[in-house]
Amino acid sequence: RALGEVLGSMCNMLDPDCVILSGSVAQCGPAWSDAMSEAFRGQAMPPVATTPIVGGELGGDAPLIGAAENFVSSGYAEVTD
Repeated sequence: RALGEVLGSMCNMLDPDCVILSGSVAQCGPAWSDAMSEAFRGQAMPPVATTPIVGGELGGDAPLIGAAENFVSSGYAEVTD
């Protein structure tokens, strides 16, 4: 529920086209996602209450892939052809 409330507040401020959940959060199952969605709809204002919340396609590897991309693009690693 807490994540849904925070996502609702963030969507009120940012008005995204879509919210993508990834990593282990996206794999918690329907009981968790139903509670999160209910809290989101309760917190979000009408213009953003229908913002789709979808699972990412990278699964549990999303945090690792994101960290690696951040490392490579930060200048700590030099990528060569």
